[in-house]
Amino acid sequence: MAGCADASGSNLRPTITVAGLVSNSTAQPVPNTDATVRSYAPNGCGTSTIIQQLDAKTNANGIYRVDFVSLVAAYSACIRVTVGTTSRDTTVLNLPQYSTVELNVTVP
Repeated sequence: MAGCADASGSNLRPTITVAGLVSNSTAQPVPNTDATVRSYAPNGCGTSTIIQQLDAKTNANGIYRVDFVSLVAAYSACIRVTVGTTSRDTTVLNLPQYSTVELNVTVP
C-alpha cells in the first residue's frame, strides 16, 4: 500500500528521552560540546554492563537530547551523562514509555 508507514520502524518504537543543559561553573550554557549518555542496571551505574549508549552534541543553547528505546512498559535504569571528565547520574524506576528524564551537567 502506497503511503503507509512501517509500524516496525525504529522511529515508532517506545522511547525514554534523556535531555538536559550542559553549563559551566558560571551557569553559562556550553554549546557544541559532546555528551555521552549511558544506561545501566538501576543499581549498577558505571559498574555493570552498559545497556544502551548514545552520543549527542549540545545545541547553541547548551541542550543535549537522546532517545533510548524502551522495550518494557516500566523502564528502570541508572542513567549517566558524561561531558569531558564530568559525569552525572540519576536512577529512574518504573518510568512509563515516552517519559523524559532531565539530567543537567555542570562542567568546570
